[in-house]
Amino acid sequence: MLKLNYKMLIKNEKNGTTSIGIAIIIFSILFLLSSSFINLENNNNSNKDSKSNNYPEDNYVFFLNNTLLGVNNIEIESYPNIEIGSPIKREIIYKGSSFKLYSNFLSSNFFTINVPKKSDEEIKYFLVYGKVERETGDNDIIIKFNGNNYYEGKGDSNSFPIVINPNNNEYNPINKTTNTSNNNILKFQIVKPKFFQIWDWNNVYVKDLTIIKVKKDLGKKTRNFNFYLQKDYLKNVYLSLTVDCQTYEDNSNVKVNVNGYDITNIYFDCDGRYNTKEVEIPLDTLKNNNNLTFTSDGYVKLSYNIKKVYYNDKFKYKFEIYNFKDITDILIYGDFNKDEIDLRINDRLITLKDKDFMSIIDYIKYGVNEIEILEKPLDIKELYIEKDYWY
Repeated sequence: MLKLNYKMLIKNEKNGTTSIGIAIIIFSILFLLSSSFINLENNNNSNKDSKSNNYPEDNYVFFLNNTLLGVNNIEIESYPNIEIGSPIKREIIYKGSSFKLYSNFLSSNFFTINVPKKSDEEIKYFLVYGKVERETGDNDIIIKFNGNNYYEGKGDSNSFPIVINPNNNEYNPINKTTNTSNNNILKFQIVKPKFFQIWDWNNVYVKDLTIIKVKKDLGKKTRNFNFYLQKDYLKNVYLSLTVDCQTYEDNSNVKVNVNGYDITNIYFDCDGRYNTKEVEIPLDTLKNNNNLTFTSDGYVKLSYNIKKVYYNDKFKYKFEIYNFKDITDILIYGDFNKDEIDLRINDRLITLKDKDFMSIIDYIKYGVNEIEILEKPLDIKELYIEKDYWY
């Protein structure tokens, strides 16, 4: 039979028909092989869509149930032993020998002490210690600071220390003179008698004069710090300040500024060893890299914490679809504690209503897909994506 067919083929070849027969046979074999391969691939992809996830239904490609999104994750950064402002310091600016002051209706003298001006300090007041011995006269002693009277009195033993407060001039608060030199000037003299008091002669010795400058350094009045945060899934940011009450100066404040925004001005209640204040930093003032500024007009030694509260849940999920054979639609369904929620399917925004089906086949692509849940917090009882078939 084989020989007959072979001869027939040879004969047909001679008649010009053999090539057509061979082509038909080859095509038939290739068709059978390709059909088997396609069926095998579809079966494999179908299994890949369903077997890899262990979902309750074979046609599910994504499934969540009993999931609470929005649980807090807290990160705390601590910074101890921060000094803001400066404690009050005392500096002896003069300790000298005796000098004599005199005054009569014809003439008088004075004694001056130059105190260099410093831009990085604030003079709170001067303390003047000494002893006054009078030979004659009873006129008052005057102490001036930069040309303005700050003390006028007898200078007896009960007067010392004499406090010269440049910020409080009770003797001539109006029409104060302005000192434009590089030095502050302390001046001692005796009130000059009137022209008719010709017998009023004043001679005074000032002994053991010591002058102490009470000041505050301004170099640490403002302190700058930086902190970093990730704004994605950020819920709250809190600043906690704990002051050391043993070094706290009464009525010292701390002004807090974040990225140029004034957040608060805090005063502390120091009844015990420490006192803590906490303030929430508004999210709209924050960036990924932030500048934190503390300012105090007094002196505060403190530690501070930055507490960052994040939503710690996974809001992006992957699912795969490799077989679209016989699929008529792809649906998403949800049962959750809100009327509707916003989602992204492959970066395309959709709004899903509670207990409602929605077609998303136009959003799906072959291979790996992504769903992002934008709502937070959210209590999900059930959320799934399923394939719908003709049968």
